[in-house]
Amino acid sequence: MEWRLLDQEVIGLQDAIVQTMRKSGFAPVETGRLRRSITPLPIIDTPQGLKAPIAYVDYGIFPDFGTKYQSAQRFTERAQKLEVDKQAAAIGEAAGYDVLNELDLPTNIDLNLNV
Repeated sequence: MEWRLLDQEVIGLQDAIVQTMRKSGFAPVETGRLRRSITPLPIIDTPQGLKAPIAYVDYGIFPDFGTKYQSAQRFTERAQKLEVDKQAAAIGEAAGYDVLNELDLPTNIDLNLNV
Protein backbone atom coordinates (compact mmCIF):
# COMPACT_ATOMS: atom_id res chain seq x y z
CA MET A 1 0.00 0.00 0.00
CA GLU A 2 1.25 3.46 -0.86
CA TRP A 3 0.86 6.09 1.88
CA ARG A 4 1.23 9.14 -0.36
CA LEU A 5 -0.89 11.59 1.67
CA LEU A 6 0.39 10.29 5.00
CA ASP A 7 3.99 10.63 3.82
CA GLN A 8 3.34 14.27 2.89
CA GLU A 9 1.83 14.97 6.32
CA VAL A 10 4.74 13.27 8.11
CA ILE A 11 7.25 15.32 6.12
CA GLY A 12 5.32 18.49 7.03
CA LEU A 13 5.27 17.43 10.69
CA GLN A 14 9.00 16.72 10.61
CA ASP A 15 9.72 20.17 9.15
CA ALA A 16 7.49 21.81 11.78
CA ILE A 17 9.33 19.98 14.58
CA VAL A 18 12.70 21.11 13.16
CA GLN A 19 11.53 24.74 13.00
CA THR A 20 10.18 24.59 16.56
CA MET A 21 13.40 23.03 17.87
CA ARG A 22 15.33 25.94 16.37
CA LYS A 23 13.15 28.57 18.06
CA SER A 24 14.08 30.51 21.16
CA GLY A 25 13.20 28.60 24.29
CA PHE A 26 13.93 25.20 22.79
CA ALA A 27 17.48 24.30 21.67
CA PRO A 28 20.04 26.15 23.78
CA VAL A 29 22.30 28.77 22.20
CA GLU A 30 25.88 29.55 22.99
CA THR A 31 27.42 29.74 19.54
CA GLY A 32 24.30 28.80 17.55
CA ARG A 33 26.00 25.76 16.05
CA LEU A 34 23.54 23.33 17.67
CA ARG A 35 20.47 25.19 16.36
CA ARG A 36 21.91 25.52 12.87
CA SER A 37 22.70 21.80 12.79
CA ILE A 38 19.10 20.66 13.41
CA THR A 39 18.01 19.12 10.10
CA PRO A 40 15.39 16.64 8.89
CA LEU A 41 16.60 13.34 7.42
CA PRO A 42 14.76 11.25 4.80
CA ILE A 43 11.58 9.48 5.95
CA ILE A 44 12.06 5.76 6.63
CA ASP A 45 9.26 3.21 6.09
CA THR A 46 9.73 0.37 8.59
CA PRO A 47 7.52 -2.60 9.53
CA GLN A 48 6.71 -0.68 12.74
CA GLY A 49 5.60 2.42 10.78
CA LEU A 50 7.03 5.61 9.37
CA LYS A 51 10.05 7.19 11.02
CA ALA A 52 10.99 10.83 10.50
CA PRO A 53 14.51 11.21 11.93
CA ILE A 54 15.98 14.57 12.87
CA ALA A 55 19.73 15.06 13.23
CA TYR A 56 21.83 17.56 15.12
CA VAL A 57 25.50 17.84 16.12
CA ASP A 58 26.73 15.00 18.27
CA TYR A 59 27.14 17.03 21.47
CA GLY A 60 23.46 18.12 21.28
CA ILE A 61 22.48 14.96 23.10
CA PHE A 62 24.01 16.31 26.34
CA PRO A 63 21.81 19.39 26.79
CA ASP A 64 18.83 17.53 25.33
CA PHE A 65 18.97 14.46 27.60
CA GLY A 66 21.16 15.87 30.39
CA THR A 67 24.24 14.65 32.20
CA LYS A 68 25.13 14.32 35.84
CA TYR A 69 26.33 17.95 35.63
CA GLN A 70 23.36 19.52 33.81
CA SER A 71 19.66 18.80 33.80
CA ALA A 72 17.91 17.61 30.65
CA GLN A 73 16.32 20.37 28.60
CA ARG A 74 14.30 17.91 26.47
CA PHE A 75 14.01 20.38 23.58
CA THR A 76 13.42 17.58 21.04
CA GLU A 77 10.66 15.99 23.09
CA ARG A 78 8.97 19.33 23.84
CA ALA A 79 9.01 20.40 20.17
CA GLN A 80 7.73 17.00 19.07
CA LYS A 81 4.83 17.02 21.54
CA LEU A 82 3.83 20.56 20.62
CA GLU A 83 3.75 19.90 16.87
CA VAL A 84 2.20 16.41 17.04
CA ASP A 85 -0.62 17.79 19.19
CA LYS A 86 -1.21 20.53 16.59
CA GLN A 87 -1.18 18.19 13.58
CA ALA A 88 -2.63 14.91 14.90
CA ALA A 89 -6.01 15.37 13.19
CA ALA A 90 -4.43 16.14 9.81
CA ILE A 91 -2.18 13.07 10.06
CA GLY A 92 -5.13 10.83 10.90
CA GLU A 93 -7.18 12.27 8.03
CA ALA A 94 -4.33 11.72 5.56
CA ALA A 95 -3.98 8.09 6.66
CA GLY A 96 -7.74 7.62 6.32
CA TYR A 97 -7.77 9.04 2.78
CA ASP A 98 -4.85 6.80 1.79
CA VAL A 99 -6.78 3.74 3.01
CA LEU A 100 -9.94 4.95 1.26
CA ASN A 101 -8.03 5.46 -1.99
CA GLU A 102 -6.55 1.98 -1.71
CA LEU A 103 -9.99 0.39 -1.30
CA ASP A 104 -11.01 1.74 -4.70
CA LEU A 105 -14.68 2.05 -3.77
CA PRO A 106 -17.20 3.18 -6.38
CA THR A 107 -17.89 6.91 -6.44
CA ASN A 108 -21.54 6.48 -7.46
CA ILE A 109 -24.03 4.13 -5.91
CA ASP A 110 -27.42 3.54 -7.53
CA LEU A 111 -30.20 2.55 -5.17
CA ASN A 112 -33.56 1.25 -6.30
CA LEU A 113 -36.26 1.24 -3.68
CA ASN A 114 -39.40 -0.79 -4.23
CA VAL A 115 -42.33 1.05 -2.66
